Amino acid sequence: MKHTTVAQDIRSAKNKVSWYDSDGRPTSFNSVIGEVKKFENRGCGVYIGTDSHLRGNIYQFASTVCYHGMNYANFFYCRYKIDKQNFKNIKQRLFHEAHETIEIARLIKEEIGTLNIELHFDVNSQKKFKSYVVKETVTNYANSYNFKSKIKPESWASSFLADRYAK
Repeated sequence: MKHTTVAQDIRSAKNKVSWYDSDGRPTSFNSVIGEVKKFENRGCGVYIGTDSHLRGNIYQFASTVCYHGMNYANFFYCRYKIDKQNFKNIKQRLFHEAHETIEIARLIKEEIGTLNIELHFDVNSQKKFKSYVVKETVTNYANSYNFKSKIKPESWASSFLADRYAK
């Protein structure tokens, strides 16, 4: 089963990935961008993260776009599924999560211009955890696009919000 990235889907006319606001109401990615732009102008930071969970033979992914600042906070999320066979190991799946996060950030930055975006990766900072194996790869990947990034325990957009909607 071939899959596309969220960014490819957003750019396509078909737009199969559905976005939702924090109340679970359907919205468009253009609306997400509009809200982010409005609140970024008020000094809010923008935080983006992705997480996934295995459900049978399918991984359920969720990506979140959040803004947070003095007196303002909100988030949007999307969900999509990918067949388990597309990932041979945890490194591939975690790298896919990181890639989705970076691509969504790039799309938002393309639309808005200069922006204070911080990427949150569901990757552990301690060697004893499996996700540690991609720590350097994903943080360097984010740095290559001049994005700031956080990993666990500071990566709340992926480790808390995206985690909640991926289940």
